[in-house]
Amino acid sequence: MQGSLPTTFANVRWIARIPYDVPDDGGSVPMSAQLERRVSQRVPVRLLATYRSSLATVEGTVTDLSRHGLFFSGGPHDQVGTEAIIEVRLADRHLALGGRVARHHRGGLGFSFDTLEDHARRQIANIVLSAHSTR
Repeated sequence: MQGSLPTTFANVRWIARIPYDVPDDGGSVPMSAQLERRVSQRVPVRLLATYRSSLATVEGTVTDLSRHGLFFSGGPHDQVGTEAIIEVRLADRHLALGGRVARHHRGGLGFSFDTLEDHARRQIANIVLSAHSTR
């Protein structure tokens, strides 16, 4: 039957082609870069936070967190690559996390940490471990 799908995959050369140089979310970071960048598992959280850069200060919420970055959900954001600080409000303290905007996605931004101080790294590790244990 002409035009029908093969009954086995023996004759299939490809199922789908994804152009790696085209952003998948309409943003400015190619899909291949988004897929390759994540190096640690994220955990869902809900932490009030403030994003601060030289151009903007925005209140929002951290909705997921890993040892290497976070997702900040909030208002307008700076360009990918912009250096900023996200101040996360915890029950007993504020945690200032320095890094760069990694990507924009659905009303928020992915944020990659630069070198963190030991106390910040330990606090993040505790939050991630705690979130894993409650799953």
